[in-house]
Amino acid sequence: MTKKTIYYAALLLTLINLGALGTVLYYRITGWNRSMLTENRNQRFEEVKRALDLSPQQISKFEVSCAIFYARADSLSKMLVRERTELVNELWQTPVDTSRINDLVDRIGEVQAAAQRAIIAHLLDIKKILTPEQQAKLHAIVLQRFALREPLAGQR
Repeated sequence: MTKKTIYYAALLLTLINLGALGTVLYYRITGWNRSMLTENRNQRFEEVKRALDLSPQQISKFEVSCAIFYARADSLSKMLVRERTELVNELWQTPVDTSRINDLVDRIGEVQAAAQRAIIAHLLDIKKILTPEQQAKLHAIVLQRFALREPLAGQR
C-alpha cells in the first residue's frame, strides 16, 4: 500500500472511532447506564415473546439462548472498545507505526466478524425452538429491525 492510502485509511478509522467516542461521551453526559441496556433487552424480549406467542417451554429455551448470546455480545463489545481505543492512541504516536495500525484494524475486523457470527448463531439457536409459523414471524421482526438501522451506525 502507498503512504497516501494508509493515511486515508487511518483518517477514516479515526473519524469512525471519534464517532464511537462521541457516542460514549453522549451516554455519559445523558446518564445512560448498563441497566438501561438490560431494560431495553428485556423490553425487546417481551415484545418478541408476545409477537411469537411462545409457549412456557419455548420461553425457557429462549431465555437461556439470550443469556448466552448477551454474555458473548457484551464481551465482544468490550474487546471492540479496547481495540478502537488502542487504535486511536496509536494514530497519535510519533512516529506513526502504520504496521501496528494495520494490525489493529485487522483485529477490529476480526472482533466485528466474531460479533456477526455470534448474532447468526443466536438466530439459528432461536430458530430451532420455533414452529414454522413463529419462524416466519421472527424473520419479519428481524428484517424490520435491520431496516431501521443505518449503515455504519453504532452497534448495541
